[in-house]
Amino acid sequence: MQNAHTSFVVVSDTDDPQPTLGESDGDNSDDEDHDTTNLTTVQLRAINTLNSVTTIEQLRLLPIEDSRILIPLCRMTIMPIVRPTLSCDLTLLEADFVHGYREGAAVFYLSTTDEHGLIHTFSDEEKQTWNAHWRAADARFEEFLRTKPSLQHLSNAKFFVCDGNHRLQAWMKVISRDHPLEMKWHYSVDAIVLDTKGRIGEVMQVMHDINKLVYLKPTLVL
Repeated sequence: MQNAHTSFVVVSDTDDPQPTLGESDGDNSDDEDHDTTNLTTVQLRAINTLNSVTTIEQLRLLPIEDSRILIPLCRMTIMPIVRPTLSCDLTLLEADFVHGYREGAAVFYLSTTDEHGLIHTFSDEEKQTWNAHWRAADARFEEFLRTKPSLQHLSNAKFFVCDGNHRLQAWMKVISRDHPLEMKWHYSVDAIVLDTKGRIGEVMQVMHDINKLVYLKPTLVL
Protein backbone atom coordinates (compact mmCIF):
# COMPACT_ATOMS: atom_id res chain seq x y z
CA MET A 1 0.00 0.00 0.00
CA GLN A 2 1.42 3.37 -0.93
CA ASN A 3 1.96 5.72 2.01
CA ALA A 4 0.76 9.33 1.82
CA HIS A 5 4.25 10.46 2.84
CA THR A 6 5.79 9.07 -0.34
CA SER A 7 8.02 11.66 -1.99
CA PHE A 8 6.87 12.99 -5.32
CA VAL A 9 8.90 11.72 -8.22
CA VAL A 10 8.60 11.40 -11.93
CA VAL A 11 7.55 7.79 -12.50
CA SER A 12 9.93 6.32 -15.04
CA ASP A 13 8.27 4.23 -17.70
CA THR A 14 11.28 3.79 -19.94
CA ASP A 15 11.03 0.02 -19.50
CA ASP A 16 7.41 -0.08 -20.67
CA PRO A 17 6.96 -1.43 -24.19
CA GLN A 18 6.12 1.43 -26.53
CA PRO A 19 4.01 0.20 -29.44
CA THR A 20 4.88 1.67 -32.84
CA LEU A 21 2.99 1.57 -36.06
CA GLY A 22 4.62 -0.11 -39.05
CA GLU A 23 5.24 1.99 -42.14
CA SER A 24 3.24 1.28 -45.25
CA ASP A 25 4.82 -0.16 -48.39
CA GLY A 26 3.57 2.44 -50.81
CA ASP A 27 1.37 0.87 -53.49
CA ASN A 28 -0.39 -1.47 -51.08
CA SER A 29 -1.15 1.18 -48.42
CA ASP A 30 -4.79 1.72 -49.44
CA ASP A 31 -5.50 -2.00 -49.41
CA GLU A 32 -3.83 -2.41 -46.03
CA ASP A 33 -5.72 0.52 -44.54
CA HIS A 34 -9.19 -0.48 -45.74
CA ASP A 35 -9.29 -4.21 -46.42
CA THR A 36 -10.24 -5.66 -43.04
CA THR A 37 -12.68 -8.21 -44.46
CA ASN A 38 -10.67 -11.25 -43.42
CA LEU A 39 -9.56 -9.99 -40.01
CA THR A 40 -10.96 -11.59 -36.86
CA THR A 41 -12.47 -9.60 -34.00
CA VAL A 42 -9.31 -10.11 -31.97
CA GLN A 43 -7.11 -8.84 -34.82
CA LEU A 44 -9.29 -5.77 -35.32
CA ARG A 45 -9.16 -5.09 -31.61
CA ALA A 46 -5.36 -5.30 -31.63
CA ILE A 47 -5.06 -2.89 -34.59
CA ASN A 48 -7.43 -0.32 -33.09
CA THR A 49 -5.79 -0.55 -29.70
CA LEU A 50 -2.36 -0.05 -31.26
CA ASN A 51 -3.57 3.06 -33.10
CA SER A 52 -5.13 4.47 -29.94
CA VAL A 53 -2.06 3.82 -27.81
CA THR A 54 0.15 5.47 -30.43
CA THR A 55 -2.07 8.56 -30.43
CA ILE A 56 -2.00 8.75 -26.63
CA GLU A 57 1.79 8.55 -26.65
CA GLN A 58 1.91 11.50 -29.04
CA LEU A 59 -0.30 13.54 -26.70
CA ARG A 60 1.85 13.09 -23.60
CA LEU A 61 3.08 16.24 -21.92
CA LEU A 62 6.57 17.26 -22.98
CA PRO A 63 9.24 16.49 -22.07
CA ILE A 64 7.75 13.01 -22.12
CA GLU A 65 9.94 11.80 -19.24
CA ASP A 66 8.15 14.32 -16.99
CA SER A 67 4.64 13.36 -18.07
CA ARG A 68 4.28 10.39 -15.71
CA ILE A 69 4.10 11.52 -12.10
CA LEU A 70 2.35 10.86 -8.79
CA ILE A 71 -0.69 13.13 -8.41
CA PRO A 72 -3.02 13.44 -5.39
CA LEU A 73 -6.51 12.12 -6.04
CA CYS A 74 -7.93 15.41 -4.75
CA ARG A 75 -6.42 17.23 -7.75
CA MET A 76 -8.41 15.10 -10.20
CA THR A 77 -11.82 15.95 -11.66
CA ILE A 78 -14.11 13.45 -13.35
CA MET A 79 -14.89 13.88 -17.04
CA PRO A 80 -17.94 11.62 -17.53
CA ILE A 81 -18.25 12.55 -21.20
CA VAL A 82 -15.56 9.90 -21.81
CA ARG A 83 -17.85 7.11 -20.60
CA PRO A 84 -20.99 7.44 -18.43
CA THR A 85 -20.66 6.30 -14.84
CA LEU A 86 -22.18 2.89 -14.13
CA SER A 87 -23.25 2.13 -10.56
CA CYS A 88 -22.35 -1.55 -10.89
CA ASP A 89 -18.78 -0.60 -11.83
CA LEU A 90 -18.49 1.70 -8.81
CA THR A 91 -19.70 -1.01 -6.44
CA LEU A 92 -17.11 -3.48 -7.71
CA LEU A 93 -14.32 -0.89 -7.55
CA GLU A 94 -15.23 0.09 -4.00
CA ALA A 95 -14.99 -3.54 -2.94
CA ASP A 96 -11.66 -3.93 -4.72
CA PHE A 97 -10.30 -0.84 -2.93
CA VAL A 98 -10.99 -2.18 0.55
CA HIS A 99 -7.25 -2.65 1.17
CA GLY A 100 -6.25 0.65 -0.42
CA TYR A 101 -4.09 1.71 -3.33
CA ARG A 102 -1.56 -0.77 -4.64
CA GLU A 103 1.61 0.33 -6.39
CA GLY A 104 1.52 -1.01 -9.91
CA ALA A 105 -2.22 -0.48 -10.25
CA ALA A 106 -3.56 0.80 -13.58
CA VAL A 107 -2.27 4.25 -14.41
CA PHE A 108 -4.64 7.24 -14.62
CA TYR A 109 -4.66 9.22 -17.88
CA LEU A 110 -5.28 12.90 -17.18
CA SER A 111 -6.06 15.85 -19.42
CA THR A 112 -4.84 19.39 -18.81
CA THR A 113 -8.17 20.69 -20.12
CA ASP A 114 -11.87 19.94 -19.71
CA GLU A 115 -14.08 18.56 -22.49
CA HIS A 116 -14.34 22.06 -23.97
CA GLY A 117 -10.57 22.51 -24.16
CA LEU A 118 -10.45 24.94 -21.23
CA ILE A 119 -7.83 25.00 -18.48
CA HIS A 120 -9.05 25.26 -14.87
CA THR A 121 -7.29 25.85 -11.56
CA PHE A 122 -8.30 25.31 -7.94
CA SER A 123 -9.05 28.45 -5.96
CA ASP A 124 -7.95 28.85 -2.34
CA GLU A 125 -11.62 28.64 -1.37
CA GLU A 126 -12.00 25.28 -3.10
CA LYS A 127 -8.90 23.89 -1.41
CA GLN A 128 -10.22 24.96 1.98
CA THR A 129 -13.12 22.52 1.51
CA TRP A 130 -10.62 19.63 1.55
CA ASN A 131 -9.73 17.96 4.82
CA ALA A 132 -6.32 18.55 6.40
CA HIS A 133 -4.81 15.39 4.89
CA TRP A 134 -5.76 16.32 1.32
CA ARG A 135 -4.43 19.84 1.85
CA ALA A 136 -1.15 18.35 3.10
CA ALA A 137 -0.96 16.04 0.05
CA ASP A 138 -1.65 19.02 -2.22
CA ALA A 139 1.05 21.10 -0.50
CA ARG A 140 3.62 18.33 -1.07
CA PHE A 141 2.58 18.10 -4.71
CA GLU A 142 2.91 21.86 -5.19
CA GLU A 143 6.37 21.72 -3.61
CA PHE A 144 7.32 18.97 -6.07
CA LEU A 145 6.06 21.03 -9.04
CA ARG A 146 8.25 23.95 -7.99
CA THR A 147 11.33 21.72 -8.32
CA LYS A 148 10.48 20.83 -11.96
CA PRO A 149 10.66 23.79 -14.36
CA SER A 150 8.80 21.78 -17.02
CA LEU A 151 5.86 21.23 -14.66
CA GLN A 152 5.58 24.56 -12.87
CA HIS A 153 2.74 25.66 -15.16
CA LEU A 154 0.63 22.90 -13.58
CA SER A 155 0.57 24.69 -10.23
CA ASN A 156 -2.98 24.57 -8.82
CA ALA A 157 -4.18 22.91 -12.05
CA LYS A 158 -7.23 20.69 -12.17
CA PHE A 159 -6.54 17.41 -13.92
CA PHE A 160 -9.48 16.00 -15.86
CA VAL A 161 -9.66 12.23 -15.94
CA CYS A 162 -9.65 10.68 -19.41
CA ASP A 163 -9.19 7.14 -18.13
CA GLY A 164 -9.93 6.27 -14.51
CA ASN A 165 -13.18 8.15 -13.80
CA HIS A 166 -14.81 5.14 -12.14
CA ARG A 167 -11.75 4.43 -10.00
CA LEU A 168 -11.56 8.05 -8.88
CA GLN A 169 -15.20 8.15 -7.79
CA ALA A 170 -15.09 4.78 -6.05
CA TRP A 171 -11.79 5.41 -4.28
CA MET A 172 -12.72 8.90 -3.08
CA LYS A 173 -16.01 7.53 -1.72
CA VAL A 174 -14.22 4.82 0.25
CA ILE A 175 -11.64 7.26 1.61
CA SER A 176 -14.18 9.88 2.69
CA ARG A 177 -16.54 7.31 4.15
CA ASP A 178 -14.17 4.89 5.86
CA HIS A 179 -10.78 6.58 6.29
CA PRO A 180 -11.19 10.38 6.55
CA LEU A 181 -8.82 10.64 9.53
CA GLU A 182 -6.07 8.35 8.20
CA MET A 183 -3.32 10.21 6.39
CA LYS A 184 -1.97 7.08 4.69
CA TRP A 185 -5.25 6.72 2.77
CA HIS A 186 -4.94 10.13 1.11
CA TYR A 187 -3.07 8.85 -1.88
CA SER A 188 -1.02 10.27 -4.68
CA VAL A 189 -1.28 7.85 -7.58
CA ASP A 190 0.54 6.97 -10.78
CA ALA A 191 -0.72 9.19 -13.61
CA ILE A 192 0.19 10.18 -17.15
CA VAL A 193 -0.55 13.79 -18.08
CA LEU A 194 -1.72 14.54 -21.61
CA ASP A 195 -1.25 17.94 -23.20
CA THR A 196 -4.72 18.23 -24.70
CA LYS A 197 -4.98 21.95 -25.41
CA GLY A 198 -6.40 22.26 -28.92
CA ARG A 199 -6.68 18.46 -29.28
CA ILE A 200 -9.42 17.50 -26.83
CA GLY A 201 -11.64 16.15 -29.63
CA GLU A 202 -8.88 13.74 -30.59
CA VAL A 203 -8.55 12.61 -26.97
CA MET A 204 -12.29 12.01 -26.65
CA GLN A 205 -12.32 9.87 -29.79
CA VAL A 206 -9.34 7.80 -28.70
CA MET A 207 -10.77 7.20 -25.22
CA HIS A 208 -14.11 6.28 -26.75
CA ASP A 209 -12.37 3.72 -28.95
CA ILE A 210 -10.40 2.29 -26.04
CA ASN A 211 -13.46 1.96 -23.80
CA LYS A 212 -15.47 0.41 -26.64
CA LEU A 213 -12.76 -2.19 -27.17
CA VAL A 214 -12.62 -2.99 -23.47
CA TYR A 215 -16.27 -4.04 -23.58
CA LEU A 216 -16.11 -5.79 -26.95
CA LYS A 217 -16.64 -9.50 -26.53
CA PRO A 218 -14.89 -11.81 -29.00
CA THR A 219 -17.16 -13.61 -31.39
CA LEU A 220 -17.20 -17.37 -30.94
CA VAL A 221 -16.47 -19.05 -34.27
CA LEU A 222 -17.86 -22.57 -34.46
